[in-house]
Formats: sequence, C-alpha cells, structure tokens
Amino acid sequence: MRVELSPPDIEPYRAGNTGIDYVTSFESGQPGPHVLVTALTHGNEICGAIALDRLFRAELRPRQGKLTLAFDNVAAYHSFDRRMPTASRFVDEDFNRLWSPATLDGARQSVELARARALRPIVDAADFLLDIHSMQYATAPLMLAGTLDRSLALARRVGIPELIMCDAGHAAGPRMRDYGGFGDPAATKTALLIEAGQHWERRAAEVATDVMLRFLMAVGTLSGDDAAAARRT
Repeated sequence: MRVELSPPDIEPYRAGNTGIDYVTSFESGQPGPHVLVTALTHGNEICGAIALDRLFRAELRPRQGKLTLAFDNVAAYHSFDRRMPTASRFVDEDFNRLWSPATLDGARQSVELARARALRPIVDAADFLLDIHSMQYATAPLMLAGTLDRSLALARRVGIPELIMCDAGHAAGPRMRDYGGFGDPAATKTALLIEAGQHWERRAAEVATDVMLRFLMAVGTLSGDDAAAARRT
C-alpha cells in the first residue's frame, strides 16, 4: 500500500514540560477546561503526529484553561518503516485496549502498559480528549463518539466528519476514549476519537489537522484566528 505521508520528527518534543516524555502542557492563566489531544495511540497512524507537529510549530497557546499535547505509543512509532508500514501498530499489545483500572492496576507488563500507566495521570486530569487515529482501509473519515449524549453533542459542534458512529466500545478491551469519567454517564468529562481516513493517504493528515483545530475551537481552547494561523503553518 502506498505511503504518501512522511513521519515527522518528534524528537524535539521528547522532553516536554510535564515530567512525562513526549507530553507538553500549555497554561493560559485563565479559567477553563483541561483539554488533551493525543496522537500515535497506534504507532503507524502518523496523521495525528503530523497534526500535533503543526500545532506545535504554530506556537499557539490556549485562550483559556490548559492544553496538553501527547504522543502516545512512541516506541511503536520509532519502529515505523514505510516498507512494512503495518508492522508498527504496537510493540507488545494494542495500547488502545488497556484502559480499565483492572488492567492498568494489574500485574501484567508490556511496553504499551508501561506507557499507558505513565500517561494515566494526564488522562485522569483532562476534561476533554481528542484521540487522533486513522484506518487500514480507504474509508471515509468518521468520528467515534460513543453512546453518551454529551459526546455526540460535542461531535456535532466539531462539525466534521459528517459520519458519526455512536459505538459502545471495543470487544477486545476499553479504549482510552471510554476510560474513567469519559465513559461515565454521570460525569462531565467528554472524549472523541477521530478516524481520519486511510493510514497513509495525504488527505488523512489534512482531516486530522482540521478536526483537531475544530475540536479546540469547539471547547474554547483556540479562536478562529488561531485555527487559521495553524492551517498556514
């Protein structure tokens, strides 16, 4: 399968400022939600890394609250080889099937579990989450909004993609999108998962970037002018 995208160099973001590698937070100094955007939950889904890289390079800061940008399964990403692009989805197991307290607090060990445990405090602290993904086959972009009314409402405020799937989760294990308060009907925390298109098609990076910016506008983190500046980066 043709790889049209080039994986960005994320080494400049390794140190971050949170004490967790590849996780950076920006404070606005104004009241507001803690918004988390994640990429590379699967190491071969590079459109999200491109979107976060563009946001970093635009040097934008949140208008309110806090914005955190996180590259998730960096060990898998660092193994990406365009000659075998499907091989770097994960190292030991799927990072996005681990998000239950029983698994995170359990005795099992793996590369992905170690990373999920390191990221858990950041995920716990977030009020809003956008997790950026792509798909193996050439399929129209779709938003996985879960079954909660508040997640569907947020997906509609984001406005794209047109396809919104209200799914109950993955049979193989809980996604980060459904972890903790994000999946609790009584809570207010809200998460979305975007599937931006086929893994390595050029348009997937464009969709990932556009959805990310619209999401950040929808939750009040960025203004329309901010988003326009990021698109020019």
